[in-house]
Amino acid sequence: MTTKGQEALDRAIQEEVGRDPTFLEKCEYHAELMQELFYSKGWTFTNCNGDDDKYKPEVKAIFEEVGRRMEKKFLGYLKGVEYEN
Repeated sequence: MTTKGQEALDRAIQEEVGRDPTFLEKCEYHAELMQELFYSKGWTFTNCNGDDDKYKPEVKAIFEEVGRRMEKKFLGYLKGVEYEN
């Protein structure tokens, strides 16, 4: 990443932390859940779509479980979260 790109990313992260002090904790927990439920099962973002280019049912179930666990730990997390498909 370029220095300017890294600086822009750092600013964006700091802005988000300013809006939500738990942002980094949420990111870390989300990464842990994705490792446990998604990546460790052999899923990647190149093999998780079906022929219709939508998430496979088992992948959607994983994402829903990630959402449930995030909501349980961070009440209100799912408010405003939109799933792509």
